[in-house]
Amino acid sequence: MNLLHDPWMPVRDDAGMRHWIAPDRLAEPQWRAFDADRPDFNGALAQFAIGLLQTTTPVDSPIEWRRCFNNPPSGDTLRQWFAPVTEAFVFDGDGPRFMQDLTLRSDDAKPLPIADLLIDTPSEDRALFVKRRASMKFCAACAASATLTLQINSPEGGRGHFTGIRGGGPLTTLVWGSPEGALWTSLWRNVRFDRARAGGQSAPSDQSVFPWLATIDKLRAHGGEITSAQAHEMHVFWAMPRRVWIEFHNADQPDQCGVCGRSSISLVGSYRTRPYGLKYPSECWAHPLTPYRLNCPGFRRGSFD
Repeated sequence: MNLLHDPWMPVRDDAGMRHWIAPDRLAEPQWRAFDADRPDFNGALAQFAIGLLQTTTPVDSPIEWRRCFNNPPSGDTLRQWFAPVTEAFVFDGDGPRFMQDLTLRSDDAKPLPIADLLIDTPSEDRALFVKRRASMKFCAACAASATLTLQINSPEGGRGHFTGIRGGGPLTTLVWGSPEGALWTSLWRNVRFDRARAGGQSAPSDQSVFPWLATIDKLRAHGGEITSAQAHEMHVFWAMPRRVWIEFHNADQPDQCGVCGRSSISLVGSYRTRPYGLKYPSECWAHPLTPYRLNCPGFRRGSFD
């Protein structure tokens, strides 16, 4: 499964119907909004789309930006934009996987229920008050959304289980159009033109942007922290504070996804995790989708999360 080629993103059309699309169809005019069964998935999908467009767009001037706003790019154009980063978006291969730690592929960590990826899954000491979902299984699309949502919004999870690049449950501010407007115009409002891309420079595609492409030890300084000086500026959209590895199994009979309800023979029931992913010091990073304030005295930046 490749998240740039396969139809894993749920969207709603102008008639209120749900469709599953690949990112190269995001600019089609009939889409109105993301349509996942969980609101946190919808927020993560919007940030995924914005991050993907920002990382890959060759638009380098306000004139070109407005042209793309008024005349959305075709599917062929988007596929050309995305082509340089294709390998970073494999989700279930034997090599590097999207937002997963390759070193856990052969790790002996105890498998955990896939539902534990969800932000609202209770810890064991709260299981008396909130029902745990140990038997739930996810389809590959919902497993991808859950992994993405966790890495973007990861809360404090105990020793070595770090929060996201903006802290736990960060405040995200998006410039959004009317509900009747096309999804593309809302997404594109949050993408900036990049003068550094002038001259046809290709999109960045190495580990400084996508940390899962190699062992994360190559990125971490002494103490396990990673600062903005050690990574590409687009890394903010693809941060990986949690070390996870999704376990895929093909069943003999189709079963139902516990999130979206679709039937599939390829369902995910468990994943593995280890502590000490990438640790992002808050004073070293500024995310373009999060508001900040100036703290006096000293005018030090602080996040509102």
